Amino acid sequence: MKKSNVVLRLFSILLVCLFIFPDIASAVVVKKGDDITVYKSAVDDGQTETIKWRQGKMREAEYVVVDASLGNNDVPLFIQSAKKGEFLDRCNTSSDNDKICKVKVDNRFQYGIDKNKENSFLVFHNKTNKPYQHRFFTESTIRRLISAAKSGSKGIGYLPAKAFDKFLGGTKSFLGDYLRDF
Repeated sequence: MKKSNVVLRLFSILLVCLFIFPDIASAVVVKKGDDITVYKSAVDDGQTETIKWRQGKMREAEYVVVDASLGNNDVPLFIQSAKKGEFLDRCNTSSDNDKICKVKVDNRFQYGIDKNKENSFLVFHNKTNKPYQHRFFTESTIRRLISAAKSGSKGIGYLPAKAFDKFLGGTKSFLGDYLRDF
């Protein structure tokens, strides 16, 4: 199947979700200095995605995909598998619950954001990696999104249903945009 057909097919799926699940969550933009929380077990045992990109030559890296909480919203967080230990070393845990990890967003993170600056996601990785933002929205990422939306979860982890078309903007809002530094 041609790459353009795959993109159109995925975008069609997203639009269907937009109309089927219109009121699932609100948009969120992460800022430097924000505190995010994640479950340590999600980092240790979370689903991984292989992100592929061209940077002179073809490259790829495994990323653990977790839902990071920012206030009442969930934000997608991609942690390069090789950096899991470094991420967990930065965790602040409370004496009440050592299963939850709290981390302050700083310049060690990068982020992707839509063209309207209304929705974002975080990436913790080797910052010499230079994948475009859209590389993080793989077919399995989108399947996970749809599955979470069907289950009626408050924050569906990747994008609020209301924001699908704004966030992807027909996928054009990510094409050619690198991840950004804080």
